[in-house]
Amino acid sequence: MSAPVLSQPDERGVVLFKCPGCGYCHGVWTNPAKPNEMTGSHWRWNGDRVRPTFEPSILATGEHRCHSYVRDGQIQFLSDCSHEMAGKTVELPVFSLA
Repeated sequence: MSAPVLSQPDERGVVLFKCPGCGYCHGVWTNPAKPNEMTGSHWRWNGDRVRPTFEPSILATGEHRCHSYVRDGQIQFLSDCSHEMAGKTVELPVFSLA
């Protein structure tokens, strides 16, 4: 079995992945009964921590604009990202908080 690219879900159903584009961890709310408290958002997840798929796209803003799709364990960066990975698709790295 391959190594997980996501954290274990927390009590709210939030999973984390390390983004190779902006270098930060992104949180994805996967429990529709407990959506993101600030935005009301939640994502559909295939339940796979090794080859995850989330719908819809994930938008993170902060130091960088990071907009992507995660499908079958790959992250597809959209062209509106503000970092050098814009327009590229790469494998998600093994999850680590380090």
